[in-house]
Amino acid sequence: MTETGSGSSKPPARVEPPQIQYATASDGVRIAYCAVGQGPPLIHMSPFPFSNFQKEWAHPPSRSYYEKLSSELQLIRYDCRGAGLSDRNVTDFSPEAYARDILAVAGRQRLERFALFGFGHSGGIAIQFAAQHPELVSHLVLWCSYPRAAEYGQAPRVKAMRALMDQDWDFWTRAEGLQLSEYKGGATTSWFVEWVRESITEAEYKAAATELHKMDVTAFMRQVRAPTLVMHRTGIATITVDMAREIAASIPSARLMLFEGNWISPSIGSGTRQIVEAIQQLVHEPESPATVGEAPSLTPSVLTPRERDVLRMIARGRTSREIAEELSLSIRTVGRHITNIYTKIGARTRADATAYAIRHRIS
Repeated sequence: MTETGSGSSKPPARVEPPQIQYATASDGVRIAYCAVGQGPPLIHMSPFPFSNFQKEWAHPPSRSYYEKLSSELQLIRYDCRGAGLSDRNVTDFSPEAYARDILAVAGRQRLERFALFGFGHSGGIAIQFAAQHPELVSHLVLWCSYPRAAEYGQAPRVKAMRALMDQDWDFWTRAEGLQLSEYKGGATTSWFVEWVRESITEAEYKAAATELHKMDVTAFMRQVRAPTLVMHRTGIATITVDMAREIAASIPSARLMLFEGNWISPSIGSGTRQIVEAIQQLVHEPESPATVGEAPSLTPSVLTPRERDVLRMIARGRTSREIAEELSLSIRTVGRHITNIYTKIGARTRADATAYAIRHRIS
């Protein structure tokens, strides 16, 4: 583990408000996202389970942060399932489900490799995804993340907020907005309260939180091969510096950057310019051959033209019935094609098949 600094600044290029696009995960959930800027791609996750990139874009500090990032990168920001502009009424919030969201967005953008940014609660998901998909993740950035949800959940403030949420959701959203705004009050706190409320419903938040509270990526950290930058603010009470240091010490060759202050958002508080520059520098770093995960030796040529058509539609989130209707096949024939595809490419799930399609530009 090494601690590092940052380089010189340059004024960001002004970009227009992003166009909303949609990708369909392999389980049919539609994921809203935007893609702005030019350069190496960075998929920027939200601090699960909150997410509303459209509202963030209208917030001057958040917009400035995104514009600065996209001045040298292709920034891809998406709303996680059940939140923001993505599909609501979702029941699956497992790590595998969140991985399907990443695969859907990467496939829709036709990305072969990309950098991944994990933020707060999504940091563990990013670690697990990078460990399981070294052939897709070129670089990994972790902002104010933790390795074990059980340890995070022991913080007195976290316990108190959970108890409040169970008693009064409306009051909890006010308290959460106050906490996220570092108790500034006024317009700053009002914006965070609105952001929380427009991000997710009570039922979906509780369902997502139940899954996130089980997260433990201790075993995955040492499996990450992508160059990794771990960044943290030292004054955050619930996600401690020790958690950041453990992550940086456990991921091979990870670097650690610490910043003063207690703002959980990277777009507000001290060091924002240095944060952006450090992310850009990491993503622009060339990869060494040792960090590039090897793709399976099988190539798309093992698939028949019809199997390629079916795989392409799987990667686009189509159900077996939808594939059958579009290709004028019976459900049984589609099922047989899917079985053959899985056997040939070594896939066990639709997510595996989607990842294969992305790697081989079939999506």
